[in-house]
Formats: sequence, C-alpha cells, structure tokens
Amino acid sequence: MAGYTSSELLTMRFGSLFEVETTGVQAIEGLPGNTGNGSIEKVLVRKDGRQMYVELTSKNMQDSTLQCFMRDISARKTLEQKLSDFHTRINNMAVEVSIAEERERNRADCR
Repeated sequence: MAGYTSSELLTMRFGSLFEVETTGVQAIEGLPGNTGNGSIEKVLVRKDGRQMYVELTSKNMQDSTLQCFMRDISARKTLEQKLSDFHTRINNMAVEVSIAEERERNRADCR
C-alpha cells in the first residue's frame, strides 16, 4: 500500500509512514478510550511522496501485542469533500435567493 518492500518496512518506524510522524503509540492515541482497540483516520505518505487517506484499525491481542490493519479510504474522502463542496454551493445559492427575494420585496414596497 505504501510502496515499500517488506525489507524496507522492517527497518522503518511505524509512525514515519504518516503525514505527521508519530511514535507507534501516538499513531493509535486517537482510538476510543486509548485502549488500542478501534479505528482512526490518518494520512499515509507513500514512498513516492504521494499521500493517501487510510483507516487504521487496531486491536490489543491476548498476548499483549497490537494487531493493526490499514485500509485505503482515499476514494471515500474524495467523495466526502465533493459532498461538502456541494453543500457549500447549495447554501451559497440559498443565501443568494434570499437576498434576491428581499431586494424584490423592497422594490415592490417602493412602488
């Protein structure tokens, strides 16, 4: 996913994969209750420098190890941004309609 070979990943710190470098513990600090169980969204920096959104899910295992999974959520984040932009445009149009209605009322009152 990040573009690194297995041998390269073995020599890297876990937190260095993210936009804001974090320690392994800090990478999961945002999980519910800071227990290491749950999921958070992070920006992963690929080997080629490109960024992608990932959902990082982790679980504390019975042997005291931490199991982590990353899932690419870039497409979802792109759609969320488009939806947010669309809502902003709709809100701006609603304001413009309201202003136009008020102008029309004022013009009608002046007659």
